[in-house]
Amino acid sequence: MSPASDLREKIVGSWTLVRWTCEPADGAKTQEGYPFGEKAKGTLIYSHDGCVSAQLMRPRIHRKATCTAAGGFLEESQEELAEITKNYLAYAGHFEVAVGADDGQPVLRHHVEICSYPSWIGSVQERQPVFCGEMMELRTQNLFMRNVSW
Repeated sequence: MSPASDLREKIVGSWTLVRWTCEPADGAKTQEGYPFGEKAKGTLIYSHDGCVSAQLMRPRIHRKATCTAAGGFLEESQEELAEITKNYLAYAGHFEVAVGADDGQPVLRHHVEICSYPSWIGSVQERQPVFCGEMMELRTQNLFMRNVSW
């Protein structure tokens, strides 16, 4: 098997968020080390047929007392919906395993088809996977170095 095939087989399934950190690529320390707090929650799913779905959230989003399973969807005020949106990231689409241009190592490319942040729709989110035992860390690098451990 090729490294890309090995990676594809290794990631298929569901993953539970362990930690999400974020720091400037230049190494400077900031207060925003944990975008959704130190106890962020999340799920990442890769399917055999190439679908990816990611959901991340701040664990203490205000829950409306009157919301029930039968109703309540989008009944929040504009202010409440804005707060929810700032504390929840969800996207889905297809993924591919490719070879990184810089180092020749396999990379994951998430082709975003739907997203809670509209500016991501149609984008390709590239991730460098690093494994430590049963844990997978997905790294990104741009203005900020983001490390998401599953």
